[in-house]
Amino acid sequence: AGNYRLSESHSTSKPGEGLFLSVSASTCSENETNRVIGVSTQQGSVIVYNEGEDGLHEHFFVSEAHKLAGEAVPAWIVAIYPQSTNVLLTGGDDCKFRLWDTRSGESPTATKSFHDAGVTTAQWHPVYEHVCAVGSYDESVSVWDIRSLRSPLLHHSTGMLVMLLCRVYVGLQLMS
Repeated sequence: AGNYRLSESHSTSKPGEGLFLSVSASTCSENETNRVIGVSTQQGSVIVYNEGEDGLHEHFFVSEAHKLAGEAVPAWIVAIYPQSTNVLLTGGDDCKFRLWDTRSGESPTATKSFHDAGVTTAQWHPVYEHVCAVGSYDESVSVWDIRSLRSPLLHHSTGMLVMLLCRVYVGLQLMS
């Protein structure tokens, strides 16, 4: 096993946002030098930073990305799309997951209500570029093709709280 050292090269905070609940870092295959870091916050916001040689620069900010009964709720997860650093997926306590394109402004490009409780985790499929998995407090995982969000490709009740998705579903036969 290798030895790893963690060091702070850049840091950031945004007043009033509370804790960062998730962090997603990506370098798009189109431009390996453009590292993007997305965070979701306790106050329901989503922030995307571009990393430059002189630090982190805010690229995209949406306050109250997730709301329930008119009030901001925590945005539990952010996952940057591996194919384009302009696209991200978020999930929150409003039981929804949302797709965003940072080039399109502060409105989501798609919103899906499917789970019966907060969306706590999301992961892009490492092989099928339009496929993602979403997990929830409702003890289930759903797998989606983002080109058509009518119904999930797969929905599975886990019988336990889903807080972290690893690449467990990689072996699923999504194509028949």
